[in-house]
Amino acid sequence: MDGVELMTRWFREVWTEERGDVIDELLSDDCVAHGLGPEPMVGPAAFKEWHQSLLAQFRVQIKVLQGIAQGDRVAVQSEATLTHRASGKSGTFTGCCLVTVRDDGKMTESTNEWNFVDLLEQIGVIPEAGLKTVLAGGKSTLPVWRA
Repeated sequence: MDGVELMTRWFREVWTEERGDVIDELLSDDCVAHGLGPEPMVGPAAFKEWHQSLLAQFRVQIKVLQGIAQGDRVAVQSEATLTHRASGKSGTFTGCCLVTVRDDGKMTESTNEWNFVDLLEQIGVIPEAGLKTVLAGGKSTLPVWRA
């Protein structure tokens, strides 16, 4: 199985089919996942916790749009549709992943970039075009956070 096939399987089985057992099969014990929270997640247990919390709120369908594998590196662009379980509202957005895969087919590192702003706008969590309005210099009803 090449790297793009591995990622296609990952998204189909782990997310669309909600099979958490596949996480243990495809992630190394020391796998580091970047870009899915404020801190990197290390290992299958941490990823499973995040996976379960997301699936408690959303049904997820992810499909790989395109990908390329070279050596132990795989890059894929994907499209995700998440449906909020309580409200039934859904949103579709894109993301990219850059993954390192060992010879045994286990992922050792991933860097993730997903456009969650599009999702949040589509399901009404933030105002439609809220980020675009702010970036264009307009006023927004979004709260301002300060450290």
